[in-house]
Amino acid sequence: MKVAPIVVFLFRDTEGFASTISQAFRPKPSSSFTRQEDSFELSLEAYGIKHLKASGSVSHFVDDHGAYKVTIVAMEHYEPPLPTFFLIGQASQYLDNKSTKQQEILHAIGEILASTTDLQFSEDRVVWNPKKASGESKEPWRALYG
Repeated sequence: MKVAPIVVFLFRDTEGFASTISQAFRPKPSSSFTRQEDSFELSLEAYGIKHLKASGSVSHFVDDHGAYKVTIVAMEHYEPPLPTFFLIGQASQYLDNKSTKQQEILHAIGEILASTTDLQFSEDRVVWNPKKASGESKEPWRALYG
């Protein structure tokens, strides 16, 4: 698969955090970049995994000469067999239940990525309504007692 010199990896989560970030990126009005969408599915049999394939979507930002400038890879999230660290993961595990705080973090991550990739993070394109986990209630103290 052909990719740009700048590659951003996102892992899709059940709340749509990664997809929201990915879809909010677009070329700056002053650039000649165009967005090209693609998807992939790769066999993992060479690694001894026969029942699962690595899959995801890819967004390429290409200049008017056809050169790939930025690639955003949104991988499907699979439970890894060993402990793994992700830069951008499931935000709900680390945040309080206030969606405004989550929105602030989403925008901060988008702006940081945009500033390093020469893309624009469009806040008006952010449509994210995180699902409440079944364990969430109006009485957060209950989580302390199982």
